[in-house]
Amino acid sequence: IRRQIDAMNIKPELTLLPIGKPVSGNVSIDSLEFPRRALGVGQQLAVRANIRNHGIAAIDNARVIFKIDGAESSVSQTSLAANGATQVLFPCVFEKAGSHVMEVEVVADDPLADDNRYAAAVTIWDSINVLLVDGDPSGQPLQSETDYLSIALTPFTFGRARLSDLVQTETIQANEINEDKLKVARVVVLANVAKLEPPQLAALTNFVNEGGALLVCAGNRIDLQWYREQMFAAGNGLLPAAFGPLHGQIDESGKSTHIVAQHFDHAALEFFNEPPNGDLSAAEIRKWHELTDVDANAGVVVLARLDNGDPFLAERQFGDGVVMQLATTCDADWSDLPMRPFFVPLMQQLVTTMASGIS
Repeated sequence: IRRQIDAMNIKPELTLLPIGKPVSGNVSIDSLEFPRRALGVGQQLAVRANIRNHGIAAIDNARVIFKIDGAESSVSQTSLAANGATQVLFPCVFEKAGSHVMEVEVVADDPLADDNRYAAAVTIWDSINVLLVDGDPSGQPLQSETDYLSIALTPFTFGRARLSDLVQTETIQANEINEDKLKVARVVVLANVAKLEPPQLAALTNFVNEGGALLVCAGNRIDLQWYREQMFAAGNGLLPAAFGPLHGQIDESGKSTHIVAQHFDHAALEFFNEPPNGDLSAAEIRKWHELTDVDANAGVVVLARLDNGDPFLAERQFGDGVVMQLATTCDADWSDLPMRPFFVPLMQQLVTTMASGIS
C-alpha cells in the first residue's frame, strides 16, 4: 500500500483513528431503518436507530436526539450494555412535501464523536397520480376490472373520510391512452387490457423509459400473441416475462393455488413479513397465467411465487423506470385477493414502492 501511495502523482493523506479504547469505549449509530416506499404529507413515519456500544463498560441513560432538517424534533434515553446494541424508535409526521433530512445523534463521552450521528434523506409526496386503464369496464358496481383496485388505492376517498389519500387515481379505457395522460401520471396500471395500438405502445414505452412505473395485470381479454410479440418481444420489450398458458379452474376439474409463504426481501412486500399485517398465502388463486421466459440475467426478479413454483409477481427495470407483472387479475374474477383484508395494503405497497423507484 505504501508503494502504491508513493507512486501516485497526487498523494492522499491517510489518517488512522482508533475506534475505541478499553476504558472509555465508543458509541456509534450503525444505521437508520424506515419504510422505503413513498410517504405522503401527514402520514406517520417510524424511524428506528440502531445504536452500538463498542466499549467494555455499560452506558446508562444515554441521550438520543432526533432532528428533522436540522431542528430538534424529539429526545429519548436508552441504556447500552457493554459490547451491546439497542434500538430507539422515533415516530414522526411531515407536514410539507419535498426532500427532508432526518438525523439521529447519541450524546456520549467517547474518543470518536463522528460516528455518534447518522443522517438519511426521505422524500415526502404531496400525491401520486395513478392512471388505471380498465380493459373490461362495466356499469355495474364492482364489476369493472379496476373497481376493487381503485377502492384499495383511495380508501379514504371512497369512505368519505376526512383523511386524504396519498394516491390519486384516474380510470380510463385503453383507447384513451395518450402522451397527455401519461405526462401527469407516476404509475400506470394495465388491467386486463386486450392490446394497444402502436402509437400508444410507443408512448407507454417512452413513459417507462423516462422513469415511469407500469403494473400489468392478466385477465381473460388479453391478446396473448400481442403481449408475447409486442410487450415481451423476446425479452426486449416492457414485460419482465411472457404470458404463458392459462392454469387453474379452467373447467370443473381444475385446481386453485396459493402464494408461497416466505420472507420477502423486496420493498414492495417486506411489509408482510410481520404476521399482523396479513398472510398472502391465505388468498386462493383460481386462475393464473404461467409467466415464462423469466431471465434473471436480464435483471428480472420474481417477487413472489405460487405453491406450484410458477412466478406470481415479477419485476424488471426498464430504462429509468420499472415494470411489474401480475399473473392473475386485479379484480375478483380469478382470485379472492380483493376480498382479503390485506388487499388494500398490498396494492398500496406495490404502487407506492413502484412510484418511489426502489426495489
